[in-house]
Amino acid sequence: MIPRTAFLLGSTALAYALLSGWPEALPSLMKSCLAVLAWVAGLGVWSQRKGRRNEVAARERRRPRWPDYLAIGMAILAVDSGFLWLLGAAPRPLESAGLVLESHFRPEAAARRAVSVRDAGARSGNWLWTRETRRPLPRRTDFKPGTKPEVFVRLTNRADAAALLDGRVYVRAFVLSRYDGVGWSPLSRTPLEIKADDSGVVKLAAAGPGQTILHEVFHSADEGGQNVLTALQGVTEARISPLERIDDGLFLLPPATVAGGYQYEVGSSPMRIEDLPDGGLVAGWPGAADALLALPDGGGFGTRLRSLAHTAAGVGSVKEQLLQVQKHLRTTLGYSLVTANPQDMDPMENFLFEERRGHCEYFATAGALMTRALGLPSRVAYGWAGGTWYESAGLFVFRANEAHAWTEVWLETFGWVSMDPTPQSTGGGEQARVAAAGEPLPGAADGEPPEDPQEVAPGMTLPWLGAWLMLGFGFPAGLMAVLRGKRRFSADPESCGGILALEAPGYLKVWRRACAARGTPMPPGFTLRRQISRVPELPGFAAELLAYHYATRYEGNPPDERVEKQLVRRIRAWEAGFSGIKTGGSPQTPVI
Repeated sequence: MIPRTAFLLGSTALAYALLSGWPEALPSLMKSCLAVLAWVAGLGVWSQRKGRRNEVAARERRRPRWPDYLAIGMAILAVDSGFLWLLGAAPRPLESAGLVLESHFRPEAAARRAVSVRDAGARSGNWLWTRETRRPLPRRTDFKPGTKPEVFVRLTNRADAAALLDGRVYVRAFVLSRYDGVGWSPLSRTPLEIKADDSGVVKLAAAGPGQTILHEVFHSADEGGQNVLTALQGVTEARISPLERIDDGLFLLPPATVAGGYQYEVGSSPMRIEDLPDGGLVAGWPGAADALLALPDGGGFGTRLRSLAHTAAGVGSVKEQLLQVQKHLRTTLGYSLVTANPQDMDPMENFLFEERRGHCEYFATAGALMTRALGLPSRVAYGWAGGTWYESAGLFVFRANEAHAWTEVWLETFGWVSMDPTPQSTGGGEQARVAAAGEPLPGAADGEPPEDPQEVAPGMTLPWLGAWLMLGFGFPAGLMAVLRGKRRFSADPESCGGILALEAPGYLKVWRRACAARGTPMPPGFTLRRQISRVPELPGFAAELLAYHYATRYEGNPPDERVEKQLVRRIRAWEAGFSGIKTGGSPQTPVI
């Protein structure tokens, strides 16, 4: 029993892994079918039981024909399709129910889960922040980012692509500026509505000294309502109104007007620390909010953090110090989507001084805290980095596994400048990738990503396909089973040793009753031969009874009504003679 149960649990785990998207190389339809087959195989093995001593086994007397095999095959396909429907439709509601229960009984764990589902997670649910507008750093991680296209950026002037392709392209969704030792949140939680001017433009920030790049952005709408203005890093203006300003660099969009998502024009002046001039930088910002310079409380971690920042920065100009901090984080710490934090430490203390590995959000937080220790206002930006440039369409495409977090440092004259402490070899290349000639553009022609590349037909998802297939196969299989009608079944004494009481002949019923009266009842599953061997005082007709029974039941001889009536009379006479003994009368010799 234990091995069969273990096999069932293993097949269920494999089915769940397949439905969860593993392995990514297989199409969704194939993974769904394999999941069904795995679970059905596990159920089949689990349901097999070794024959018990008194277990009844039966077979149909008539040989099966092709309609029988057809009905069985269609029934199996109906069950298979039913599992496809069940396993395709059930995980999402069950997961939602589990999250509701977790939020009720374990609110802290639910808050951590809300922001740590994926390092490069999809733009859905609570990808951005919790209900308290906070994004706590997860203590442990095990991220599995996908490859679905999430953001499309179309350049108004394709000549701007040359400047972007010289370095890594950053698309910023939002920034968080307040660090409380546990996670990040905006400086303000009070939205301020800002509207477009007469020209239809919403001014968001002063243009920097760099080139302003006009571009059009496409992305889907978030089901949770956390739709944020997304643009190339250093956004200065947008042609979508009204916006809700939560904080500098954090703007909520109005309800989507394009079916399934957003499409709007923006302008940005991106700037990286590598693009800064070598000298003449003013590091201070007299008007900076205290929260932009706040560090964890003193104690052991705060002291070690400040010492690490000054050691890593060394001496030199502001640009040189920033580059040294960036280099230190990139070269001394490891990039990993899995962190164990075995001592359950503060996430940043574990990242910097204990486990010394983590994903981009850890690197970005470390960069922000170390630059603050140098007296530079900083914050963490979230979005995408890298991208693929499709020259024929004039589009940059950013996928789920390119979702990223980095540090932004404020410098006078230049404003917010991006600094990326994450090792580039693991978080993406130093430059955006250029699509090969003839490489197809993912998504539809208008730039919208497809909802599911394995979609079967418009409006037909895999769970509903399974439901329709289940009905399509199940109805004719059931109809054929009804038309076949009732069949006589019998046991095979050579294979199972059992006698099935279904449609037992009259003489056999009388024999059972007589045996019970004699004190040796016939157990279920016993053959007539076995029962006769158990009777202490055999009647003289026992051999005749046994020969007739096996000849008509298993050797194909036709029943003889005259012989059966005679057997019934003899059995009853034998029973009556024995009954006289049981009731205290004189023993009677049965008439044979």
